Amino acid sequence: MSPVNAFRWLRLGCESAGTVPSGVSAIYRRPMRLTVPATGVALLLSLAAACSDGGSPKAQATYDLPARTVREGEQAAHVPPVSDGDTQFTLIGYTPALPEMVGSHADVRPNGVFVRVRLVAVNNGRTSTTLDLTRQRIVTAGGATVLPDYNARIVKRVPDKVEIGPTMRVEFDLWYDLPKNAKATALRLYGGITLMDMKDEQGVDLRLP
Repeated sequence: MSPVNAFRWLRLGCESAGTVPSGVSAIYRRPMRLTVPATGVALLLSLAAACSDGGSPKAQATYDLPARTVREGEQAAHVPPVSDGDTQFTLIGYTPALPEMVGSHADVRPNGVFVRVRLVAVNNGRTSTTLDLTRQRIVTAGGATVLPDYNARIVKRVPDKVEIGPTMRVEFDLWYDLPKNAKATALRLYGGITLMDMKDEQGVDLRLP
């Protein structure tokens, strides 16, 4: 390939990639000689590398967290996370029907059936946020919302509120007592007070499997 054609090929390749280095444009406009010195070859290679700089970025490194076995009757959940304010919620476990709940000092039976969800909450903000676990609702197919069961929360020693510092994450269970014929479809989650939602009233829905 002649030098002129080589530079012409380089310019066309850069244009197709959407990145034309200024050096290529300037060189292409100047009259070309039929011989290219070693420095010209080096320039050609460097400009070709410049065209490739616009490619896809490298994948970022991620943490390796140990795998854990789900509990009896529990399903590993694989649904996209949702965010309310600075708090991101990820559903990792879902138990659709439990006939009873076993505690350290007492067993509790529901009026209908217990539904248990396991959540991870991450504070992506720069300040601490207070997560009120008593407000996290479950939504049924009929549109009704149900708060976490009080007795289950007491027996399982789930705190009312959790303060999450910046970049911190917490993992917890929530228990709901639903009628036996009710179908849970989503969680309505509240991530804490923000400047845009001073009363933490908006919330966000996270669909259930």
